[in-house]
Amino acid sequence: MKSLLRSIVASPKNSHYDSTLGIQLDLSYITPQLIVCSGPTDNYWKSFYRYPVGDLVQFLQFNHGDKWKIWNFRSEDNGGYDDSYVYGKVYHYGFPDHQAPPLDILIKSCESINSFLTLSKNNVAVLHCKAGKGRSGTICCAYKMYTNHFIKNSSNSIHHEDKDEDKVESVINLYTKLRMKEFAGDGISIKSQRRYLYYWDKYLQSLDNINTEFLFTKPKGNYSFKIKVNGLSPELNNVFDLNLNIEAYNSNYEIARLSHIDNNTAILNEDGYSLELKQKLVLPSFDIRINFRSWCYGWFNILFEEGNNKILTWEDFDGFKGTMQKGSKLFESLEIHWDNPHSLQ
Repeated sequence: MKSLLRSIVASPKNSHYDSTLGIQLDLSYITPQLIVCSGPTDNYWKSFYRYPVGDLVQFLQFNHGDKWKIWNFRSEDNGGYDDSYVYGKVYHYGFPDHQAPPLDILIKSCESINSFLTLSKNNVAVLHCKAGKGRSGTICCAYKMYTNHFIKNSSNSIHHEDKDEDKVESVINLYTKLRMKEFAGDGISIKSQRRYLYYWDKYLQSLDNINTEFLFTKPKGNYSFKIKVNGLSPELNNVFDLNLNIEAYNSNYEIARLSHIDNNTAILNEDGYSLELKQKLVLPSFDIRINFRSWCYGWFNILFEEGNNKILTWEDFDGFKGTMQKGSKLFESLEIHWDNPHSLQ
C-alpha cells in the first residue's frame, strides 16, 4: 500500500530504483553531482505517501559514502524532518511553496552548492523542497546557469552570445527532460519562478559591473506606488474590485502584506482604472508580490526592472497554488510604477 501511494504522489516525476538496496525513490540525477528529489519525511503516517528520510540517507550512504549534503528549500513543516536524521548534513534556504525564490536565496544557495561541489568531483548535492519540482527545480536551474556562465567565461574559445530567452529556456527544458515524465508538462511551470530565472541570468551577466552588496541591503526610504489597469473587465466597476494587495518578503522570507488597496489606502483617478497609494511604503525587500482575489499573484524584483515600472499581463500571473487557474479574466494587464530604488539608498 505504501509503495502504491508513494508512486501515485510521485507519478509526474522520474523516479530512481536502486536494485541493490531494493529502494524506490522520487529522485532524479540532473548531473552526476546534482540530485533533485521530493522532500523526505520522518513521520510514520506521512511515510505512507512520502518517501522516508531513512531510505534517502541509506541510498546516499551506499552510493556516495559521506560525500553528500542536502539543500532544503521547504519553509513549511519545519523542513519536513529533523536534521538529526541526515546527520546534520543539510543547509536550509526555505521559502514558501509555489512562490518565486527571494533573489538573495538564489545567490546564497548557488554559491553554497558550488563551494561544496568544487571541493571534490565525488561530492553530491541533493536539492529538495516538498514535491521536488518547482522550488528545488528553480534553484537547480539557477545553479546550472551559474556553472554554465563561469565555464563559458573561463574558456578561451570564441562563443556567440545566445539570446537570454534561449539560455534560460534551454536550462529549464533540460531540467524538465531529466526530472519529469513526458506527459507531465514543464518542470518549472510557475510563471514567477521562471521570471526569477531571467533575473538570475541578468545578475550573472552583470557580475563584473553590479554592486552585489546592494542586493543584500534592506531597501531604504519610502516608496510610492502607482497602479494602472488596462482592459478592466466590464463586470468590475473599478480597480478596487480586484481586491489588490502589495506584498513582499520580510527578513524571515515570509510573505508580508504592505498594503491592501481600497478607498482608505489609495486615491482612484476619475477614469476608474488607475490609482496611487496615499502613503509611501517601507519595503522589507526588493522582491514584490502583487496579489488579487487573494489567491492570484505575480512576483517581480524592482532592482531588475528597467524604468521603475513593471507590466504584468493576465497571462503573467500565477493562479491557485501556482497553477493557471485564475478564474474569469478580469483585466488585460497591470502597470505598476515605483520610485527609483537607487535614488533612495
